[in-house]
Amino acid sequence: MRNKFFFILILVLSFDLSNTSAQIRTSTPAQSPLIEAKAISGGVLNGKALSLPKPSYPAAARAVDASGAVNVQVVIDENGDIVSATAVSGHPLLQQAAVQAARASKFSPTILEGQPVRVSGVIVYNFVSPMTLTQIGYELSLAEKSLSLKRFQANSIGGSFPKSWEDEKEDLKKLDSYLNAKNTKGISSPPPASARVPTEKSSPTIRIIGTSGGVSSESYTLDNESIEIIKQLQSKIENRLSPNENVLWSFKLGSVLGKLKAEIENSEETQVNISMLNELSQNTPSGISGSILTKVKEIVEFNQQTLSGAGTKEKLEALIENLRNIKGY
Repeated sequence: MRNKFFFILILVLSFDLSNTSAQIRTSTPAQSPLIEAKAISGGVLNGKALSLPKPSYPAAARAVDASGAVNVQVVIDENGDIVSATAVSGHPLLQQAAVQAARASKFSPTILEGQPVRVSGVIVYNFVSPMTLTQIGYELSLAEKSLSLKRFQANSIGGSFPKSWEDEKEDLKKLDSYLNAKNTKGISSPPPASARVPTEKSSPTIRIIGTSGGVSSESYTLDNESIEIIKQLQSKIENRLSPNENVLWSFKLGSVLGKLKAEIENSEETQVNISMLNELSQNTPSGISGSILTKVKEIVEFNQQTLSGAGTKEKLEALIENLRNIKGY
């Protein structure tokens, strides 16, 4: 009888303990949403930073022309400091530099329902290798003839100028400020016909092509005033390079290639530009790489042998692109 009593007592106590435990467990989930709400997603965070240091460009990456966007996943604590940074995409030789720059970034605290919270998101770094003089000449000439310039390319040109090229950098700043002023005013119609550079098609002054991975791909259609700034810049660069024949030749090569690319649909202008390219090949200063000269002659000969036909334009564009990217004088 006594054993039966103890058995019943144990069952009662077990039930009470189980019930108490259940009450404790059911009260815990009620608090968890508040805890989880403190970690929120912020998406691409570049524009929200108080301080966003630029990453260094590793020597190993420069050696192989590594470039492009690197996405770094970060966690920002309640004080706005980075507590975690991990590269999730991009060239392997650029990732560590991007992570180090991300860790040094600073953000304002994010407040949710009156409480500071942690934020997770992505910082995007776009690495652009310095341009050669051929590439600079190409981009400026292409912009002048096509009446279009992407903002990131203007920034790349300025970043490739030596520190002593202050006047040239000022011209680029002037161009950027002028185009930005138009963008701010929201001008979306072409300039009056009397003030417009003649083109086959009318186009808005500014086109927003969009963004990719947080990197701006803003593109401007150029008018007379912006074209004049580019021409002045080209003239200044040629004057600065004039004492050194081989670097001046390389810049002029890029200029002709830019014109050739922009006017490739116009057969008459194409022949004029090919003639200019042939003249450059006939007046090559010492120190110019033999591989460059070979590719120049390849374009001239290709055009002479193939005046028309399917795929001609595509092949010529490929030859232009290959030559403008080759390095060495």
